[in-house]
Amino acid sequence: MKKRKKRRRYSRPVILIAIAVFCYILYKFISLEVTYHKLAAERDKLTDELNNKKIYYEQLSSALNQAKSDDYIELLAKKYLGLINKDEKIFIIKSSEDTNN
Repeated sequence: MKKRKKRRRYSRPVILIAIAVFCYILYKFISLEVTYHKLAAERDKLTDELNNKKIYYEQLSSALNQAKSDDYIELLAKKYLGLINKDEKIFIIKSSEDTNN
């Protein structure tokens, strides 16, 4: 006589619950992966923005230091206000139109 191994049969509700739990775990895993990728992309974007802000800050800091120098103030006074130093000579160039009149 051969002995048959008894196969253990699971009841239908247990199998359905196991499938439901597996699907839920799979859903949670996929949603966490999607969230992770979104956050990683946002982190990269914010890192780039931070680097751009640092560069901008360095440019502003440089411009501020330059604005405090006397040479820069003198350049602006000459360019926008038409001021000159005491020892500078001014040459006025007449155009050919002025000589004809």
